[in-house]
Amino acid sequence: MALTLEEVREALRADLLDLPFHRLLGVEIEPGASAKPRVSIPAKPEISGPDRQQSPAAIFTLGEAACTVEMCEAVAPRAVELGMGAIFLTTAAEFRIHRPALGTIRAATSLIEGLQERADSKPLKKATVVAEARIVDESGELAAEQKSSFYVRFMSERMMGELLPTTHVGRLVGS
Repeated sequence: MALTLEEVREALRADLLDLPFHRLLGVEIEPGASAKPRVSIPAKPEISGPDRQQSPAAIFTLGEAACTVEMCEAVAPRAVELGMGAIFLTTAAEFRIHRPALGTIRAATSLIEGLQERADSKPLKKATVVAEARIVDESGELAAEQKSSFYVRFMSERMMGELLPTTHVGRLVGS
């Protein structure tokens, strides 16, 4: 049975939120007003310093999660169109901290490089996708930037099961 685009997006978000470190940090993904999801990590005394300063690890994790969500937002429609799933791997990440981040941190994302179309109009079954996240703290000031590159490969659910039999992490199911 084919999944709808929204079902694919919801399954991905559930998988991301289920990662142990994301659960520990309290990563939240909620739909944004412009249909783009918002990714954040709340200020929690058990993960931030006494001054409510977030650790660089939390800031990096937020950037990586937000870039992954942005990549999947771009990839999910193609997976549904093809009736296939997709696996993806982070191939590169650039992370720059500009200043300490206090309190709740949020990421705004953009797609730098998405899925390209072929001249013969056949949909590509593999691609490089690049996403960027700008992380701000509760003051709204830019605290860090993250840019992540992903290798994406579309394939049948059967083939995905053979490659990744025990995990849903890093896979997007469109069929």
